[in-house]
Amino acid sequence: MNIIYFFVLFAMALCPISCQKRKGNKPCSGPKKENNWLYVNFSVEPPSFDFRKTSCRTTPVLAEMMYEGLMKVGRDGSLIPAQADKVVISPDGLHYTFYLRDTVWSNGTSVTAQDFASAWLENLNPNFPAVYAHLFYCIRNARAAKEGRCPLTDVGIRTEGEKTLIVDLEVPTAYFLCLTTSAWFFPIRLPNEDAKGNLSSGELLSNGPFMLEGWQHAKQICVVKNPRYRCAQEIQLEGIRISLITDENTAAELFEHGDFDLLGLPFSPLPFELAKKLADKNKISPNPIGGVTVCCFNSTRAPFDNPKIRRAFSMAIDRRQLMDVFCPSAYAPAFTLVPSVFLQATGIETIPSRTRAEEIERARRDFEEGLSEKGLDPNTFPKVQLNYHQYKGHTLFQKVAEVIQQDWQDILGVKVELRGFEVHSVIKHMLAKEFDSSLITWSANYQDPMSFLDKFLSPSNPKNYPGWFHPNFNEAIMKANALLDIKKRAECLWQAEKVFQEEAPCAPLFHWSYPLVINPRLKGMHLSPAASIDYTALQIVPHGKNEHRKIVKRSL
Repeated sequence: MNIIYFFVLFAMALCPISCQKRKGNKPCSGPKKENNWLYVNFSVEPPSFDFRKTSCRTTPVLAEMMYEGLMKVGRDGSLIPAQADKVVISPDGLHYTFYLRDTVWSNGTSVTAQDFASAWLENLNPNFPAVYAHLFYCIRNARAAKEGRCPLTDVGIRTEGEKTLIVDLEVPTAYFLCLTTSAWFFPIRLPNEDAKGNLSSGELLSNGPFMLEGWQHAKQICVVKNPRYRCAQEIQLEGIRISLITDENTAAELFEHGDFDLLGLPFSPLPFELAKKLADKNKISPNPIGGVTVCCFNSTRAPFDNPKIRRAFSMAIDRRQLMDVFCPSAYAPAFTLVPSVFLQATGIETIPSRTRAEEIERARRDFEEGLSEKGLDPNTFPKVQLNYHQYKGHTLFQKVAEVIQQDWQDILGVKVELRGFEVHSVIKHMLAKEFDSSLITWSANYQDPMSFLDKFLSPSNPKNYPGWFHPNFNEAIMKANALLDIKKRAECLWQAEKVFQEEAPCAPLFHWSYPLVINPRLKGMHLSPAASIDYTALQIVPHGKNEHRKIVKRSL
């Protein structure tokens, strides 16, 4: 069995779309696979076919099947033009001019600069529920427009003719081209969406490798090759059938039966016990991806409105023990917010030299000082609630929460109540600032450290769950993003990271390096550190189903 190791935001296992009914506890087998079709599963269905409205982990996966932005990340990590033919940047770094290729939508109409401008500007409409509107705030007047302080016509996005898009920035932003590779910068043409439901062929236009054939809510999504895509001749797949099975153990069984082509993130999570079994047999090797799991502290209310108390709780967590308890081939202990895969090129040492005894001593000292500043003592310190998300068949975050609970009780002597919720409820509590501490995972939206740092530039950013802000952090970020020198920029970003560590609005727990198990008939799979898939390289090499099952049994 081929095993390739990838991460992503978002989780999906590949399986046939007809296996929604099962007899007893056993999954049914799907229909015979068609040649040149990829069979996959999303364990989480995108909650909207407008990807701008959701942060669901499978949303960018589906978006990248159907859409393409101005730029894309090449297999070597470099930025290359996509829907743009070329880009001209002014010497001061404030003005970007994109000249578009002569590409078309799946219905044959031209892809225009206005398609990009309209999609971007709609994100900035104060009444539009854009989850990642903050990504656009480097554009002139974008934040002011979103906050209703100026009209959208004042935003630095305009067109000249049909194929020229001009963008004016607030300040030089070194990572702006990286942003345009993100799904949230794709153009989009939508049908009227009054509620999530079913879609049929032709209702959702595409300018990417695939186009929608059908979307049956809670059942299946099917995309077929887009013959009008600019690189259609390089796409060897005829289509992708996506089932929507939420239980990861069922997905794993279906994969074992030969019904899927992939299992693991960013599609459906590989069940923890299976991942650990593979790791124990040395069938998994680390391949870091841009994702981090953190414990957020609510800095807007007691007791976590005190930085020393936050830092004490962060320092008390034994991250190395988390790796012993779980799967060290799938995760690495995190001592930085920015994943190590985005820091390797900087030469910055991210693993501290301190011992566990030194961490415990520092945690207890910070806790005592924080209690004194708050006028509290151990006996009057309130019970702390720790939220985590849970869903059927997936126990990772419950196990993480239990280890953290024990560390906080043993080292700080505090009482901790664990509360498990469905993931959307966890986020709802954090958005409303109705939590003490909470586990959450962030994955890269684009291939740059700012994908993790940008959410803390403003306490009003909906992704800034702790509600934390610090002027020294912002100063370091602003200085970094005005620099085009890679080494000097990295040094400034590291200064921002150090402010973050001292203030501890979140405790980084582990960076992701999750396995993707692949059916031998699928070749050419590649996933970037930002979890983008290169669909031009994928191909199906048919073989017998029994052959797959023999390989699976030998490997699993």
